[in-house]
Amino acid sequence: MGGEFTSVDGTTSTRLARLLPDGSLDPSFTASAANTVHALVVQPDGRILVGGAFNNVNGESRNRIVRLNDDGSLDASFNIGTGASNTVRCLHLYPDGRVMVAGHFNSYQGVTRSRALRLLSDGSLDLSFNTGPDFSSIDGNILALAVQPSGRVLIGGAFTNVDGVERARIARLMPSGELDLSFDP
Repeated sequence: MGGEFTSVDGTTSTRLARLLPDGSLDPSFTASAANTVHALVVQPDGRILVGGAFNNVNGESRNRIVRLNDDGSLDASFNIGTGASNTVRCLHLYPDGRVMVAGHFNSYQGVTRSRALRLLSDGSLDLSFNTGPDFSSIDGNILALAVQPSGRVLIGGAFTNVDGVERARIARLMPSGELDLSFDP
């Protein structure tokens, strides 16, 4: 679990913890984040994707997204470089290991991306997913996302415009990142 907490049942656990089936704290999982955790996804292999407002995990610099091994240690094979420029609110894991990421950011690894991006399984930016022709086309924060079986991405949040088209807080993106004009709520 992740959040804003600093202890679980009287034991220090800073924003990350794992519970055993009986609800007690799992002492074999040791991870901590320097600020709020907003999103968690457990991969089929047991590794855990974590997104949030943090810039440090387990005492090491990690900007707002990280992958942990099943014991809570950092997965060094997931290379985020400089990471996201602001809070990550949502994560979705695709069956092929790619990761959909959404939130408050406007860049990832120094590359301009407007609040939504997709990563390859190693943490690098998936350049085949672009939100709009100028890469700054979502004018407010994304607070929720869902990926449909077709690969289209539903987003919800504090935005009113996507790709220059009015969209009041809900929109759908094509698998390539452009606004899906056939979905007009």
